[in-house]
Amino acid sequence: MALSRNSSTSAYVAIAAFLTVNNLVYNTLPIILGGLATQRGFDESEIGFLGSAFLAGQMITNITGPLWVGRVNWKITVSLAMLTFAVAMSLSTHVGFSMIAVSYAIAGGMTGIALACMFCLISNMNNPVRAYSLALISQCVIAGVLVIILQSFVLPLYGLEGLSYLIAALILIATVFAGWIPKNLKTQLEGIKKADNEDNKEGSTSKINFSLWAFLGLIGIIIYYTGQTGVWAFVERIGTSRGFDPDFIGVVAAGSLILSGLGAWAADLTGNKLGNFKPLVIGIMVFIIAMIILVATADKYLYFLAIIIYSAAWNYMTPFQLLVVRHADESGTYAAMIPAFQSIGSSLGPVGVGMLIVDGGGYTNAYLIAIAMALICLVFFWGAHLKGRKVAT
Repeated sequence: MALSRNSSTSAYVAIAAFLTVNNLVYNTLPIILGGLATQRGFDESEIGFLGSAFLAGQMITNITGPLWVGRVNWKITVSLAMLTFAVAMSLSTHVGFSMIAVSYAIAGGMTGIALACMFCLISNMNNPVRAYSLALISQCVIAGVLVIILQSFVLPLYGLEGLSYLIAALILIATVFAGWIPKNLKTQLEGIKKADNEDNKEGSTSKINFSLWAFLGLIGIIIYYTGQTGVWAFVERIGTSRGFDPDFIGVVAAGSLILSGLGAWAADLTGNKLGNFKPLVIGIMVFIIAMIILVATADKYLYFLAIIIYSAAWNYMTPFQLLVVRHADESGTYAAMIPAFQSIGSSLGPVGVGMLIVDGGGYTNAYLIAIAMALICLVFFWGAHLKGRKVAT
């Protein structure tokens, strides 16, 4: 199935725009949490909780997506979600710890709504890896530039207020791309039917049929994102604990985000050449190398290199996780649930690592746990992959 050529081009741009803005908080989480620690005096456990509050809100709306995503007007729903997201981020700068958590949960919930719509759109495109990879490249480059601006200029001069207002403004600007997405699932399917000149398969994207193997793939995503986010949320704190200059840490976070786009670019080039599972194995092995570098040395340039490798491996793997789940699911509905399971893992990672650090576990244990989770998730992806091969044949 595929959209028409013009519609696909517009959809690629819209997907890139909305995935970029809806992952701004996630991609700049180390800077935001670092700002909360230095400017509000919160400890690692508290900032870990705030990071998880945002991601938990995202998870709640993501996981309910299949119940409503095929029934709402995407243009209106995404636009209202962006407006609410911007308001919640702005209000979070004027309240205490508890209300910051509430504001972040609401903001995260709004990103979950937009992401559910976008993943439903991606799952019905002819080349979902390309759509996802281009979006990853866009969000990495923009987030990388933002990290430099936030760390070196906004936070020192305007504090958390300026940071939150800037993110809110970018979110509002992105609403103009709502006109470039289909009105709803029915509109998209009509475009697919017209482009392919074939009958639309009833229930292909609106009816949810339980698939054990696709569900195992989704569980693998939870495990993977728990370990990965547990490290990413504390990149700034890891650098600070080693005595690195804040400006250098900002460059590390920004540079790793920008250069990690190479991982998404490599995924696009890989395409179907290696299948769906081999790229996951490659990504895990590269990730383990990055963690070994972090454990083995305190050199700031090797720290920079490790974060780049870690981020690039993450972006390389993500599109193939989508494909593993998609191919294991004969009904074609589980792809829309992927951001929900990403959010579950993402919400567990920061708070878990935060508690581990406060209890004296240190960052080394966090690296080891992330490696263990990465290896365990491969077992789940392998099961989903085997089912996907059977479905394909």
